[in-house]
Amino acid sequence: MSRRQKKNIASMIFLCILALIGTFAAGVRYGNSVAGTNDRIQSARVPSPIQSPSTTPKPYPSITFSRIELPGCGISATLPNFLKTESIASSSARFSGNGEHLSITCVRNEFTILPDVVASATVSATILGRPVTASSGAFLSSQSGPVVLFAIPGPLPGQRIQVMASENLMPLLEVGLQVL
Repeated sequence: MSRRQKKNIASMIFLCILALIGTFAAGVRYGNSVAGTNDRIQSARVPSPIQSPSTTPKPYPSITFSRIELPGCGISATLPNFLKTESIASSSARFSGNGEHLSITCVRNEFTILPDVVASATVSATILGRPVTASSGAFLSSQSGPVVLFAIPGPLPGQRIQVMASENLMPLLEVGLQVL
């Protein structure tokens, strides 16, 4: 090989190395610009967190309970303060309040479902230590919620306690009705 050919080969190798370095530098610059664009697109896609309005939870009003006695029935009932007395006697009582209703009556005859109540389901509970299957339905003449009707043998001989109450009061009746 002649000297001139050796110079041409060396020049070609040198130009190839410069071309590789230039291509590498251009690729790095292009990659940086693409990464910057991706970051801007990504930040545009991610919504900023929405701040929910801060609400202070309302405290529940304090509920107190009072005990009433129906000596003619031989029972007592523990009731919340929102149930106000409509009428009370030794063998019957009626309460209402907050859209809830409760009527307790002691009778010597069998329990009958009142004609203006349409029974649509049954509710099971344990009242005065006895299992009760109650009819649940709604008044035809009222817009109030479902009512529950049931009768259980009273603590006195030949006596039945019949109860008509808002369905929401059933858990209260399970623990609140007691024998005197």
